[in-house]
Amino acid sequence: MQCKLPHQNYSKFFVLREVAKDEKLTKREEAKIDYEAQQRFEELKMKISKGLPLTKVRLIDLTNAYLKYMETSIRRNKRLSKRELNKNGARTWKGTLINKSIFDLEAGNVRNTIIPFLEKSKFGELDVHDVRKSHFDEYRVFIDKNGGANSSKNKRQTSLNHILNWGIKDKYIDEDFVIPKHHVFKINYGIKRENILTPEIYIAMCEQAKTNINNANKDLSLKGYRSLFYYWLLYQANVGHRTWRGKADQNIPKWNDISPRTWQTTDNPITIRRESEKGHQPYQAITTPNLRKYLNRIQKIYDVWEIKPKHIFAHLSNRRGTKKGSPILSFAKAFGDLQRQLDIVDKDKRPIFSPTSLRHFFITQRMYSEKMDLVGGAYLTFAKQCGTTPRMIELVYTAIRQDQSYEQIMKGTLARDHEIDLFDINGFLIDSHAKRGSKAHKEAYENAPKHNEKP
Repeated sequence: MQCKLPHQNYSKFFVLREVAKDEKLTKREEAKIDYEAQQRFEELKMKISKGLPLTKVRLIDLTNAYLKYMETSIRRNKRLSKRELNKNGARTWKGTLINKSIFDLEAGNVRNTIIPFLEKSKFGELDVHDVRKSHFDEYRVFIDKNGGANSSKNKRQTSLNHILNWGIKDKYIDEDFVIPKHHVFKINYGIKRENILTPEIYIAMCEQAKTNINNANKDLSLKGYRSLFYYWLLYQANVGHRTWRGKADQNIPKWNDISPRTWQTTDNPITIRRESEKGHQPYQAITTPNLRKYLNRIQKIYDVWEIKPKHIFAHLSNRRGTKKGSPILSFAKAFGDLQRQLDIVDKDKRPIFSPTSLRHFFITQRMYSEKMDLVGGAYLTFAKQCGTTPRMIELVYTAIRQDQSYEQIMKGTLARDHEIDLFDINGFLIDSHAKRGSKAHKEAYENAPKHNEKP
């Protein structure tokens, strides 16, 4: 049955329900249909006045539109305010510019987690206005099944908020729509003592990696890759930068990232240039003197295979989906297999250490040194050349230096006069080294005066 709308300038007719040709309706039924038509018309008028689409907006369609918007923004380098994508100031979007690292993180969360979930779940077919907390809970269960650290899970969860907030900003969703609150797990910034990669465990890993090379004598290709993995262990334990995690990571180390360029013929210390990571500015990653020796050995492997790759760790031959000389995107699987060989697994037979533990190993070994000054300029330089902040060094690594930390606290040299923790309205940490009295500090206090210190 078609109902005529009172105002012709918006739309003439829409179908409420099909009625058989010979079917007769009572006056009550006709009145009900007319009332529903009027209600529907008022709803359409409201949507038109707000610039909203008249048809149902599926969450999967909104997600795809958001991804296209992101891709366009990274090309145009479009500026955005912190609140345009998340009114609560989510940790993922600290910067005011969509740069390469932010785009890679957000686009990866959307492509690898959100879209697969929406395709498998009925959630994706929902009108965006029908999203409820129960749907967020269902999404969290999906994230938990994929595993990983709470910090990574929370970022994947927050990316769904970004999509909805963007939908409100770009008039896909009613501006009065309230995004359902969902539980975000607190992030533990400390390192458990029992999970610290000790020198004994590290040496055992290196010895097993060398044994694996010797066991692959008959297979030259396998031997080459196992040799590269062995030198990757040595490389990561002798530099202060984070491990790269795939092709979306712009920080896969290259030979031309090494400074000075004459590193093979000079005795000067060498560093590895790193692009911006996790909101930190680009920096020169500090390295130990041993790294020069390991880099020379890596180059000898490439000489045998007759390649001159752009990246420090590259494929030795054409493999499925990769070409000879292309960068090796991750050693995580080999690192996990090595731990299984050494029975370094938890009760569920999963490896205990991630590749990041090698970065922790580098930092903690430097901090074990009696020469490390936690007060002087060396401490600040050390933090900068590891791509982090003194505050984060304090939060994460000084548990290993309880004696020195205690001494400095007694001297009053670790007072936090210039930095402050910021929390959201739920009391969860959103920034651990913000400047006191900064714009971020004032905004956090306005949004959550109960949880933040007054500027």
